[in-house]
Amino acid sequence: MVPDHIIFLGYGIPALILYLFTIVSFVSIRHILSSTFFSISILTSIVNLLTYFNVWFTHRLRLEPAFNFYYHFANWTVVLPPIHIFLSGSFYFAQNINSALLVMDRYVAIAALGSTEEWIRRWWQLAALLYALCALAYFLAAGYYDPIYIPDYVYVVSSNSFVTYPKELNKRVPLFLSLQAIFGLAIILFCAAVNIITWIRLRQLKSSKKAVSTVTLLPLRNNDQD
Repeated sequence: MVPDHIIFLGYGIPALILYLFTIVSFVSIRHILSSTFFSISILTSIVNLLTYFNVWFTHRLRLEPAFNFYYHFANWTVVLPPIHIFLSGSFYFAQNINSALLVMDRYVAIAALGSTEEWIRRWWQLAALLYALCALAYFLAAGYYDPIYIPDYVYVVSSNSFVTYPKELNKRVPLFLSLQAIFGLAIILFCAAVNIITWIRLRQLKSSKKAVSTVTLLPLRNNDQD
């Protein structure tokens, strides 16, 4: 086994187990959380777990001869290699979107109570739209519309392992890395601005003694919501 992978597994497996226990604990208190906060958090957990396993299959296990059978099979299916690599980039956008959704959910719970019902109905539509737009942007930036840029697993006899990207795809790396950097910066600025607005509103509510039980760091379920 590649030494780096031993290190990754050494801390990765305990961290994964702890993460799963955290999800179970979170689910056990879902009755005191708002439905949107719980749903977005579960969506975030699913994306995080898929990202973790996809990274292993896309970038790490291809260096392990014991898993060569999988990459031969993936090449045989034709569609698995580009799916793995496309998801590797797309999950970056999904994780950032989920962070923004959690910030927005807290904002609605604290600073925009009048929009709660609309947020409950529309948040998943917003999430789906952002997922689709980012996936399309990444698809175009990576050049997957052109067959010469479609990634594959290439077997290297000398190392008895696989490499992931065709040389042609390297020409697109600066473009989609720039896209990721710009998107990530935009999300950071957006979340920072919304958090500041939420904090200001929270201080106003506390100073006017109008803070209610829903004004917490974790959006809790209102008594009139089911």
